[in-house]
Amino acid sequence: MKSIAPTCWSLVLLCSLAFADDFKTIDGTEYNNAKVTRVEPDGIVLTTSSGVAKVYFSELPQEVQERFHYDEAKARAYSDEQNARLEQLRKQQEKAKSKQDKIHRLEARYSEFDQKEDDLRREKDEVRKQLEQRNVSRKRSAIFRVTLFYPLL
Repeated sequence: MKSIAPTCWSLVLLCSLAFADDFKTIDGTEYNNAKVTRVEPDGIVLTTSSGVAKVYFSELPQEVQERFHYDEAKARAYSDEQNARLEQLRKQQEKAKSKQDKIHRLEARYSEFDQKEDDLRREKDEVRKQLEQRNVSRKRSAIFRVTLFYPLL
């Protein structure tokens, strides 16, 4: 008989999950024609025509809490675990954002260096052209001087 009891409770829960129901919180918020899509230790997840919402058992009347076997100690432990996971996720996201920011800063520096390298190449080419022009001018003037002073050679 003990093995049948959990099966019966599972069947009752599945039946309540399959059919739409109306829920009203302690503060008066109503969820009409809501389908229970998930039962968690600290609340139920409802799907309605307006979307999905999680309603905590602490916001629901005692009869609904009993219907879904609400246990305050389990709910607190579950919430603590979820909060710890969220904190861990937040830290991971913060770390990832920090790494992403560092990557962006390095990309910006690389871009600056790349621009400086292009500027230096242009400047080097300009200096090379000026030197070539100066050398050509010197050669011409040297040839001119040689032909001027030694025309008969």
